[in-house]
Amino acid sequence: MIGVSGDTVEGQKLFKSAKNLDFPLLSDEKGAVAKAFGIPVGAPGVFKYTDSAGTVHELKRGCTITRYHVVIDASGTIAAIDQVKDAKGDAKQVLTILKKLEK
Repeated sequence: MIGVSGDTVEGQKLFKSAKNLDFPLLSDEKGAVAKAFGIPVGAPGVFKYTDSAGTVHELKRGCTITRYHVVIDASGTIAAIDQVKDAKGDAKQVLTILKKLEK
């Protein structure tokens, strides 16, 4: 699994540390990766993030990428590409796709 967003490398490092993530995050500030998959890319922006210590960070985003999951099978073929409407429920949806691929 790889996470991709329009956030800067600095923003990705902060987010990864704050959320204790154990997978790589890719900074796609120009939206090139997202566009290659046909995923909508919006304007850049600034957002505020409060870390676990209560410190507020103002982070720049090169572009805003609509949240999608892309599942690529072992042969390199896109097995699924869907907009994420429920971030908490998305893991279950991806797990269902992966189980179908195992069969």
